[in-house]
Amino acid sequence: MVTPITYLPARLVEGTRCYVQYHVIRPGTDRLERQRVYFDRVKDASHRKRQAKIFIKEINDRLSKGWNPLIEGDAPRMTDCISVMFAMFLGMKEKMLRERSMPNYKSRLKRLQQWLVDQGMADPPCCDFTGRNAADFLDALVLSGMKARTCNNYINDLKGMGNWAKKRGYWHINPFEGMETMREDQNELRPLDQSEIDAMMESFRIGERPGMTIVCGLIYYCLIRPEEISRLQVHQIDPVANLIRVTSAGTKDHTAEWVTVPAVFMPQLLAYIGIARPSDHVVSTNFRPGSKRWLPVRYSEEWRRHRLKLELPPDVRLYALKDTALQRLAANGVDLKRIRDHARHSSVAITDIYMRRLRGTADGGLQSAYPSM
Repeated sequence: MVTPITYLPARLVEGTRCYVQYHVIRPGTDRLERQRVYFDRVKDASHRKRQAKIFIKEINDRLSKGWNPLIEGDAPRMTDCISVMFAMFLGMKEKMLRERSMPNYKSRLKRLQQWLVDQGMADPPCCDFTGRNAADFLDALVLSGMKARTCNNYINDLKGMGNWAKKRGYWHINPFEGMETMREDQNELRPLDQSEIDAMMESFRIGERPGMTIVCGLIYYCLIRPEEISRLQVHQIDPVANLIRVTSAGTKDHTAEWVTVPAVFMPQLLAYIGIARPSDHVVSTNFRPGSKRWLPVRYSEEWRRHRLKLELPPDVRLYALKDTALQRLAANGVDLKRIRDHARHSSVAITDIYMRRLRGTADGGLQSAYPSM
């Protein structure tokens, strides 16, 4: 593969004016930008030429070592290898993100690094990775057959990394800025029928998976997210106040919150916990209380296994239990503000949008009054 040109050496230009001219790549682009240093003030021609030659030798030596005057001001780390920047970025993310989010960032950067190797750019300096490279990489993802939603996740995450790198002087311009996301089909939200819920619960009971019935109950009755369930410990359940304390480690906005436990569910939850220790995770190994944290993916895997066994359709999803509960609460006349608080939405507007995406009800007045064609 042809090595990309990153500069044109300095040379002396003598005419109406006397100057040394060289070209360097504008960071974040593929354009060579001309730089000039004038020597007009030196009146003696031979002395001027001597000074210019010394300057040319020094500049060309620095250019050959990767120096770029356009980098020094606002992006002092642009000559660092891109792998160094990736490592710093992942180290920072590891301290900020939920544990389950890190594999996504690691796999995306690993794929980008492999693509660079395939292009003959095993570990380039950050300044050599341009907007054209970013576009080519994202095009390669699309051509590989990657789904729109996954591609969009790459774009959004890499844009975020680019902004981080720009602020810390690795890039002058975020090469992923301006990359447009793809149109993607929305997941169809469908509340479950009671017959589907009954079939799944019975399958868990027969299969001796008591923890799965509790996972389902925590989602349906308490609207607790799977990530939060995986971190839930026995001491966080308050049977006197009928509350569960959800810690900041697993919540979306990293804030601790209290969640109401409906009266119909609390006896089942307490019976399941039994004599478990306060420090035990509520749903641990083999779907029973224990010391080990059981990752959320185990819930979806177990749900899928039983769904396939019962030959239920793919849209019978575990998290649809939350949709089912929201729709039933609204149908029972529960105030939208109470639903908002129980679902821990930031506003009633979010709850309203969420509700409208669920299965609607026919307009009776419109049905009866509609004129015949």
